[in-house]
Order: sequence, then C-alpha cells, then structure tokens
Amino acid sequence: MVHSKLSLGKIVRALYYRSAYVLFIPGFVIALFIRLIRPLVKVRFGLLAFDRIGNLYPFLWYLCKRDLGRQGKGVDVFYQTSHTDKVGNVFWQKLCMSKVKVFPHRKLAWAVFEMLRLLPGVKDHRLFFTEDIFNNASVQAFCDHHEPLFSFSDEEKACGEAGLRALGVLEGKPFICFHTRDSQYLKQTHPGCDWSYHDYRDTSIRNYCAAAEMYVRDKDCYALRMGAAVAEDLGKTSSKIIDYAMSGKRTDFMDVYLSAQCRFFVGTDCGMTIFPEVFRRPLIITNKVMIASMQMHAHNTIVIMKKWYFPREKRFLGLEEILKLLPGFHVQISARKFGVEFVDNTPEEIVDAIDEMESVIAGTWCESAEDARLQERFWSLFGKHRFRSPTLRIGQKFLRDNREVFSL
Repeated sequence: MVHSKLSLGKIVRALYYRSAYVLFIPGFVIALFIRLIRPLVKVRFGLLAFDRIGNLYPFLWYLCKRDLGRQGKGVDVFYQTSHTDKVGNVFWQKLCMSKVKVFPHRKLAWAVFEMLRLLPGVKDHRLFFTEDIFNNASVQAFCDHHEPLFSFSDEEKACGEAGLRALGVLEGKPFICFHTRDSQYLKQTHPGCDWSYHDYRDTSIRNYCAAAEMYVRDKDCYALRMGAAVAEDLGKTSSKIIDYAMSGKRTDFMDVYLSAQCRFFVGTDCGMTIFPEVFRRPLIITNKVMIASMQMHAHNTIVIMKKWYFPREKRFLGLEEILKLLPGFHVQISARKFGVEFVDNTPEEIVDAIDEMESVIAGTWCESAEDARLQERFWSLFGKHRFRSPTLRIGQKFLRDNREVFSL
C-alpha cells in the first residue's frame, strides 16, 4: 500500500511538471524581454514557499528593506511554490500574501524564472536567497525595523481573546509560550520523506515542562505548550501549564495569535519561532545547534546551545572547534558524522535564560565587565564583519557556567 502511494505521488508530480514544461516557450520569450528591458526597469522574482513555516525569513527581510526604503527600485513579481500545495499554516500564508501582490499563474512564473536562469545576470532578477542569512544588509534591516510586520483586525483580536478564554487563560492574565521541535510534525505533514537529517534539532518537551513548572510556581501567569503535531504529551502538570498543542483547540490562527501576544516565547531551532519574531515578542532560543544561523535572530533574543561532547576524547568541543565543523549554513549536521553527542539544555539552564529575560523585560538586567568580556569573546569567533542585533546575546549565566566547555 505504501509503495502504491509513493508511485501515485511520483506520477502526479511528473504530470504536473510535464504540464508546466509546455510553458517554457512563452516563458523564454518573456524572460528574454525582461532581460532586454533591464537597463530601463528591473523585474525581480520572489518565490513564496508556504509548505514550511520557517521558509519565509528571506521574505520578511525583503519586507523590512522595502519598508525602510532599502530594497531598491524595480518591479517585484511574487509567485507560490509550483511543486506542492501543502501549506504549513494557512493563516500565516494569508498574512504574508496580504503584503504583496502574488502572480496568479504560478506555473508560468516558474517557467519564466527557470528560463531567466539560462540567461546571464539571473541574480539581478531574484529577490532573496537562503544565503541572505549571511547578508548583513538583510539582517540589519530586520533589526532596524522595530514595528511588527503584521497586525490583527478587531474581529481577529476578539477571536483570539475568545480562544484564550476557551483554553482556560483568565482575561488580562499574562502567559508565555514554549515549544520544542520533534520529528512528528514532518512525519505527519510530509509522509514518505526521510527527515532524519534534522534529528539533531529535536529535544524532549519534558525539560521545558519542568522549567515551566519552576517558572509559574510563584507567578500569576500561564505557560502554553505550542505545536501543530507533537510526539509527547506533557504528563501531569500544574493547572497553570496548558498543553495547547494537544488541547483539541489548536488552530492555524491561534498558533500565530498566541505567539504574537505572549509575554515571551521559549523555543528551539525551528520555524515556529518566526511568529514571535515578526510580532517583535521577546524570544529565547534553546538547544541551538545550527549556530551558523545564530545572527539571523533580531529583537530581544537570548540563545543557549546544546553542548557537543566528544566521547573519543571524553571532553566537550570548544566553540572554535565547532565552527570549523560548521563553516556555513548548508553543512549537514550529523552526530554520527562528527563523532559527537549533543547534550540538551537542562531545565535549570532553561530557567536561567527565562529569569534573564524576565529581568530584561522588567528593566533590571545588568551586565558585569566579565560577562561583557565573555560575550565579546564568543561573538568575535564568528568574524568581526558579521552583523548582529545589539539585543541578541548568549544567555548570561549559561555562558558564565560554560566558559570552560566552549574554551572561552
């Protein structure tokens, strides 16, 4: 049965692309025209891939540059991914598409851009790349754009507040969101694909639940566990901790609304943290492994990382050693390949980061000279020409406690 499903999927994809290939001739004519008029007007294409929530970071950087007048002149044509109709979050898709005009014939747009790739100067006709993670101008625009990129209508706000009450959050009470990546989401939304190469980003929700228990114990607030498809339940917890992901009340809209309204968001290395970021909510990234993308995060972000243990020599790898293994964003990370074991953050480390964020929000946070030196030493290893937000930093106590681990 599985084999028949896979075969049917291949047939459907083949038919889809075959139907698109007939557009190559008109696509080439249009592409040639676009190339010829480039001295007068530059036509640029932007691909919107909604099958994965985190795919839209370069698009958000584009919006920031456009709002700040840094995008440059041109006619911008947006089109949706041609090879899949899967949408990670329908409300998120609606928000993004409200900001730009999307070309309705995505197969034709795909064919035109494919033909442009055969002509010289294709980079002038492409709006954004994954490599923009290393583009100082893109990341700086994201940092300089202080207002939320999106907003809710009065009707949506009323719906969101009703959703909060349905979850058991009393009106006017603050709440935080926490979320961990596991393999369940991709298994459910993209069956038949091997996503195991992302396993290094996974971690158990139980450490976060323990941290949430410590956080809400003496506070008049709630902690909401986020997620669209999750592998573990929370088990028995405090009444102040709500498993929204498994509540039966989860919706695409509420995923975005809760992330936009929370006091702060505690997450892992995954796409869902894009929601609090675009609404400028404080963010704590935990269990970070893909440190080459560290500087893409912008406003009020605290990061703590997984530690890399080298069993052959019974020691942890220092930061410089890790960076040598991860020279770029596209390096495939594998514990087996590197001969290491990834050590997850403890509940105590997560709580320390949460306490630091609380002090930042309250305006009581302060930094000692030694803490400033450790931060400077840490970031200097990434290269002095890499831009980062002044409100992005490694967790203060985490860095202090692990200075020897990371050889700082």
